[in-house]
Amino acid sequence: CRCLGRAFSATSEPDLRSGTSLPSVEAQTQAEIVMGEWHYDSGMSYFVEPDGDGNLHFNEWDRKRGIHHHGSLLPDEDGWFSGQLVNQDGSHIGDLRMRYDPQGVMITQCRPPLSDWGQVTRASRQQQLATQGSFTQYAVLGTLLFAGALLLRELSWRNSLRPLFALAGMESYSDQLEQMLKDLWAAKPSAES
Repeated sequence: CRCLGRAFSATSEPDLRSGTSLPSVEAQTQAEIVMGEWHYDSGMSYFVEPDGDGNLHFNEWDRKRGIHHHGSLLPDEDGWFSGQLVNQDGSHIGDLRMRYDPQGVMITQCRPPLSDWGQVTRASRQQQLATQGSFTQYAVLGTLLFAGALLLRELSWRNSLRPLFALAGMESYSDQLEQMLKDLWAAKPSAES
């Protein structure tokens, strides 16, 4: 991946001791906010992390499709972090820009070479997706329990097993078995002192 320069050079202040530039407090704070793991609604995710040169680095993996997009990001004057986007083969495939929205989502846009910016994509942190996933899990669990209850109702003694005993000429045995089961369910455990 080709480095695009220092991550904070656009908003840097001179360091009088060394003659180099240091990141401004505002740029550092923005960089800290965007760092971490972000998740799209589609299930894909990406990481924004510092690299060894002081840049922010974007890494997006989709192992199912064999895709790895990455690139260095620099802050610009419009509040975006932007840079060149490179694929798994090291080929430049376009540009990427991202910014943190105060509502807690990361907004990203890509553009192929010599094109306009594409549609806005939103991503959220892992913790926010866990809540949505929990709701989905409860909905699936509730549906399965309801379906199980309906299935048990249809496979009850009266609707399935008793008619089989009657067909085999063993209706008297089914009456005895049914009475034994009723007595077993009705029996209350004795309280031991």
